[in-house]
Amino acid sequence: MLDRGFFERYKEFVRGRVSEENVGFYTGGFVRWYIWATDAGFDLFDPDVASGFESLQIGGNPRGRAVLSHDINRGPLRGVEMTQLRSALKAAQAAGRLDLADLVLVWLMVALGTNPRNLVLLEEQDYIRTKLEDGQIVHELRIPRIKKRTAGERDQFRVRRLVPEIGELVAKLIARNQGAQHIDGAIRPIFRRPKPEQALLGTTHERKSYRRSPGYLGVVVKAVARDLGLRNAEGGPLHLHPRRLRYSFATRLVDEGASVQEVADALDHTSTDYVLVYFNARSDAVRNLDRALSTLLAPVAQAFLGKVIRNEDEAARAGDPSSRIMHLNKKNKKREGLGSCGEFGFCGLLAPLACYLCRDFQPWMEAPHEHVLDKLIDRRAEKLSEGADPKWTQLYDEHILAVELVIQRCDEMKAQDLAA
Repeated sequence: MLDRGFFERYKEFVRGRVSEENVGFYTGGFVRWYIWATDAGFDLFDPDVASGFESLQIGGNPRGRAVLSHDINRGPLRGVEMTQLRSALKAAQAAGRLDLADLVLVWLMVALGTNPRNLVLLEEQDYIRTKLEDGQIVHELRIPRIKKRTAGERDQFRVRRLVPEIGELVAKLIARNQGAQHIDGAIRPIFRRPKPEQALLGTTHERKSYRRSPGYLGVVVKAVARDLGLRNAEGGPLHLHPRRLRYSFATRLVDEGASVQEVADALDHTSTDYVLVYFNARSDAVRNLDRALSTLLAPVAQAFLGKVIRNEDEAARAGDPSSRIMHLNKKNKKREGLGSCGEFGFCGLLAPLACYLCRDFQPWMEAPHEHVLDKLIDRRAEKLSEGADPKWTQLYDEHILAVELVIQRCDEMKAQDLAA
């Protein structure tokens, strides 16, 4: 294992052979090489150590800039970028645009902040589905711990609970795997190769013959961002890789008020030393910038997944009064129509806010969506002034972006009608 101690020994080796002003040059090169090799998924490189290197200062050159400065290409995803990613994954899932394994892979990294090596070690037996007495289904994953000084690569686990939507996707992927390929019951990875590595069959490394490599998972994450056309907060291509999703997961925990110990546990660090950078990186300025730019970035975020229609006559359930989505205008105490629901599901208690995030919502072009937006912004500001926990006020952001995008699309349709 090339651990932190190996780096310290290398640094002492260099100090004995070059001038002091050049030590930073050599040790900086070592750090960049180590992080690159970790991202490539090579054995002997510890992702925790690589994360720790990001917070080092070497030879006067500050490290940790990716996290501390919220680097647009390497740091944690901005709020609007994470909203875009989640929305795009939901849309791709609904349209069948992504391979199921790729979809599950990215969702697990977003939801759990795992390293690629954790995921390649996952086997079907690690998925746990439990039905409670009240009928509720609980989905869990046993995540293999990595590089924890144990003899076997699957000796220790951390059990993580999944939200139902992701849990069902994992179950669906396992079912697909079982139908497509017969593998020995003791060797059934969740993320598997189409064909086993023949040279490893019958050897002590047979398990690896069926697994994808950590480097391959990194390639998939990058390809998903490209294929979905994701953009960063400045409008350029969104550069996505597993460590950025891990940074984003940790940063989100800090924003939600998690302690140092809780963040270390969630990231499966054996010490709290490597997580302090996330607490130093807390930035109200970045969050305020996301809010200020949300109008410009609403199309990038893809928060709204439905379809704007000119009036109720164009709705999928035209003529059905129960399909109307209504909003109470508190200023004039009147109920206002906002659009139509294209599905027959019962979720009226969540309307109208949840509708703007639903692909079945069909907002009307002339509806007063601005009233909904004003109400959301006022409520968010009110909560902030009351000193509410940021994790609660941030719940409004995705809805605000979705309503803003609906307003923009309505304005575009009105302009098209005028020009016609």
